[in-house]
Amino acid sequence: MRLVSSSPTCRNSSADCSRTTALDATVQYQVIQTLRRLNKERNLAMLVITHDLGMVAELCDRVYVMNGGKVVESADVFALFDAPQNAYTASLLAAARRLHQTKALGVGPAT
Repeated sequence: MRLVSSSPTCRNSSADCSRTTALDATVQYQVIQTLRRLNKERNLAMLVITHDLGMVAELCDRVYVMNGGKVVESADVFALFDAPQNAYTASLLAAARRLHQTKALGVGPAT
């Protein structure tokens, strides 16, 4: 995940959290909670660039889905997860759901 944030009172800043998917679930939750807290306390706007749809669901208000370097869908996070309008977006969400179900069943590589 790549995070870029800014607020009216400070210069732009960025944080590279590209290894968050490799984190223990508890630590990943703590990272998300810290980002939420900072967002609220400092009135930050955040741009989150990630492949982690769980993190998108937890942190984002609006989502832009890219394919081949082009935006293929843009929507409110709830609308996108409930009813994707683009076939590529729908396939990403379906794959994420299958992966989540597989992990919940304890099938596949250990996490």
